[in-house]
Amino acid sequence: MEEQDKAILSVIIVSWNTKEMLKDCLCSLFEQPTLVPFVTYVVDNGSVDGSAEMVQTFFPQVKLIRNDDNVGFARANNQVLRQTGTKYALLLNSDTIIPKKDVFGPWIDFMERHKDCAASGCRLTFPDGSQQVGDAGYRPTLGSIFCHALFLSRLFPRKCKGIFLTGIPWWNKAVDVDWICGAAMMVRVSTIQKVGYMDEGFFMFAEDIEWGCRMREAGFRVCYLPWIHIIHLQGGSYKKRRTQDFSSLWLRNVRKIFERYNPGIPGWWCDILMALGLFLRAGIYFASGKKNRTKAVRMFHYFEDLVLRKE
Repeated sequence: MEEQDKAILSVIIVSWNTKEMLKDCLCSLFEQPTLVPFVTYVVDNGSVDGSAEMVQTFFPQVKLIRNDDNVGFARANNQVLRQTGTKYALLLNSDTIIPKKDVFGPWIDFMERHKDCAASGCRLTFPDGSQQVGDAGYRPTLGSIFCHALFLSRLFPRKCKGIFLTGIPWWNKAVDVDWICGAAMMVRVSTIQKVGYMDEGFFMFAEDIEWGCRMREAGFRVCYLPWIHIIHLQGGSYKKRRTQDFSSLWLRNVRKIFERYNPGIPGWWCDILMALGLFLRAGIYFASGKKNRTKAVRMFHYFEDLVLRKE
């Protein structure tokens, strides 16, 4: 459903060379049986695979913004956030699939009942229904990184909060967190004027962590809603880049956030703990058998990039 004059929700999809995924995402979006009036924006970051032309041909109801170059995730979302007149905005990745049920109804209902909530997110799953790591979490601190690195947040999820949210039972109870994954993040537009837009100093990756931490600093709640779920194919754009490129950029941005919100603590503490966690994971995957060797190699690449600081 899309009625510009009555819309209370802006759905913002940033795309860079994800034509087929974007098409599937938009199909699922408009097939969703919701009564929430929404308007959809696609910001195309200089794609060369025909993504923008596909949107024009098959989805004329979508408001298409075409950038000549890839301006990054944060800046592309801000282009819409600065002009939208709706009460809420949903940042939605082009590699997501909306289930064939009303997702927006209960999501908006939660936001309406909790005025102190600046942003909320849902449970992200793989197509087989398994949970994805990284759909929400906590501020990067010495404690949260330590708990993540040594698996304490997995072993004792209620007592040890790591960077990523773990061990949450699937009941109808919101979980207060510090950040929500930008693949599916609902924000209250009125609060953006108080906390600011997404930090465009982050070209890609971890800008959602920084934004959520900034909202929490301003006194707002950030909530994870496990009873709402969206399928996330994960990595629609960054899979076109090398694994090392992704790991270096994400780890570098996490360190930047760590330094920003932990003044006086050297950033190398973040590097040491993250490197420890990656090294342990690489060893565990390698020892667990051939089926996990690919994961072991990937973890080692992350570790190598962090230690050598490849730019």
